[in-house]
Amino acid sequence: MGVVYEAEDSKLGRRVALKFLADELIHDPNAVLRLRREARTASALNHPNICTIYEIDESDGKIFIAMELMEGETLRELISSKPLALESVLRLGSQIADGLDAAHSRGIVHRDIKPANIFVTICGQAKIMDFGLAKLFWEERPNRLTAVSTLPTAGIAEAHLTSPGATVGTLAYMSTEQVRGLELDARTDLFSFGVVLYEMATGSLPFRGQTSGLILESILNRNPVSAMSLNPAVSLDLDRVIQKSLEKDRELRYQTASELRADLRRIKRDIDAGTSQSDSSQASISPSGSSRHLSAQGLPIVNRQPLRFLLIALQLMYLVFYLVALDRFEDIHRLAQILIPGSGWGLPMVVLVTAGIGIAARLYLLSSITFDHPQLGTKFRQLYFLLLPLDQLWALSSLLLVTRIGLGLAFGAMAALLYCPFAQRTLVRMAYPVASPATLKSGGGI
Repeated sequence: MGVVYEAEDSKLGRRVALKFLADELIHDPNAVLRLRREARTASALNHPNICTIYEIDESDGKIFIAMELMEGETLRELISSKPLALESVLRLGSQIADGLDAAHSRGIVHRDIKPANIFVTICGQAKIMDFGLAKLFWEERPNRLTAVSTLPTAGIAEAHLTSPGATVGTLAYMSTEQVRGLELDARTDLFSFGVVLYEMATGSLPFRGQTSGLILESILNRNPVSAMSLNPAVSLDLDRVIQKSLEKDRELRYQTASELRADLRRIKRDIDAGTSQSDSSQASISPSGSSRHLSAQGLPIVNRQPLRFLLIALQLMYLVFYLVALDRFEDIHRLAQILIPGSGWGLPMVVLVTAGIGIAARLYLLSSITFDHPQLGTKFRQLYFLLLPLDQLWALSSLLLVTRIGLGLAFGAMAALLYCPFAQRTLVRMAYPVASPATLKSGGGI
């Protein structure tokens, strides 16, 4: 790990940042040689989205790099476990991709792309830092690489950081080929950048686990939850870009940073065009000046947690309703004999069967909402046409209480129960938005 100081270049009269080599590596000739080589390579990169290295020198026996002094914060600090605005994700993402493209065109692979190695200046410009430092600890042995992480990642468990002696790069941001110890090329940076994009868009990592082994297993074998499911503000197109960046097979992944950058810029252009076209209509709808932000599905962007609590409360209400009805099963039988003489157990059996179906469906929804199933929106749409007639039928059962609560309250309860399925559908659509078939064909949002 390096130590950075602010200093002034007395010859040129400019402020610079000095990064000193860690004490334990000062007398390592191989480390010094590799650092000099990497510093020379990185200093050849002159790009607005790459931190400029001025020189490598030595003072009092300590080797250091003189580089551009930047004011702002790292992307790690900017994210702080919360998603960034969609505009920021696209703007910063395009800049980072631009910097990677410049480096890759010179044959330089970063190998440790992560939010801690990306700086965002006070002007909102992204700068990639620490190019080539991952090579500093590279052991030229087949299938064995030594870990490096120049900066930790705040808010992430230690298991998600570098595991010494295992792999190059920071564990949670490593590509599948890094995990497997394969020969690396520029596409490994694009996978790591996909992880960064996912974290920018959702505030969380795509591959998680309690131990290093579980994280590695997730990177190799598990597909991350869709970014759209975690943040409704993420557009369908951006979600596709992230998913393509995180392809485990690098032949199916983005092949160049320029290709990824073009897609990000295209999404930003389309969103900007849509925003400008809707400005006048939004102004007429909201004369007070307040804006109503919409997700990619055309629904208001709201906090999902209260919606989930309401949905859980609805499922519990229905379960209690079914259980009470079953508890009064004998009363229902007697009432059926009064209303429809000679009907026998026909009506009670209908109640029994529908209650069984309803309880099973509500338990499924309750567990899915409780554990925040990412595909609940799609599953609910499939169940909705089964639940709607079932709920409408059960709403009529409130009339059985006419003798106890009166006709007015019985009709009020029936109206409320008739309304509940539609309210539930709206809550699910807001909390778990999904794209319609027409949208999937056009690539847009609902």
